[in-house]
Amino acid sequence: MTTIRTNGTNTVMYILALVAATIIALAVIMHYTRQEDRSLGGRIEAAADEMAEGVENASEEMQDRTPAEKAGDAIEDFGDRVEKAVE
Repeated sequence: MTTIRTNGTNTVMYILALVAATIIALAVIMHYTRQEDRSLGGRIEAAADEMAEGVENASEEMQDRTPAEKAGDAIEDFGDRVEKAVE
């Protein structure tokens, strides 16, 4: 008859899971609390770019466009958001 000892193994697995969860939590906290690395001028420039895009998007909404044009604009906007996220 073989005896299976899982109590020690389970304890080790719980400890490893706790350590992994702690490391992940610390990484998330560090990511969301990091300092802004742009200067004041860089932040003002980014804000101005966002305003210009907002005006452009508002003007596009006012125009009569086909569904294909709207889809193209949505794809372009998505590409712009991805590009900014990668920067």
